[in-house]
Amino acid sequence: MSKKRNHYITASYLALFSPERERSGTLFITDKSKFKVYTSSPSNAGLQVDYFSVEIPGVPPDLLEDKVSELESKAIPVLKDIEAQRSIPGGEEYDCLMTFLGLLILRTPPFKHFIERSTEKVLLFALDAMWNETSHAEYARKMKEQGKSPEEILSF
Repeated sequence: MSKKRNHYITASYLALFSPERERSGTLFITDKSKFKVYTSSPSNAGLQVDYFSVEIPGVPPDLLEDKVSELESKAIPVLKDIEAQRSIPGGEEYDCLMTFLGLLILRTPPFKHFIERSTEKVLLFALDAMWNETSHAEYARKMKEQGKSPEEILSF
């Protein structure tokens, strides 16, 4: 059974922005699509049901969520140290910080949508080439002959 509520922005990170600095603290959330501002807690913000669930036979459904949690448990103390010391760490702490910050971008819904859309386009490109019994290079050449730029052929 998988953990149903997956945070795409970790609750522990969000807690750093609440006055209480706890997962049960108060956050002011701005919903730009609905032009609304409301309050929530870090535990109830930045999440979706089954957002990181893996559906691969033989792979635990929470594998990705568990790995993200491992990194988060190391990164949050680093962030707190940066705030307290007002300096960026070096070594392993720096590596942990950079990995965490990169992951913040990679795990958002817009980026996930971009990856899904890009994967779909690449698969459609490959299927079209296979359907027409041409190599990818031949297909790209054919598209170029039709006046399509590389960006149009593989636009994401």
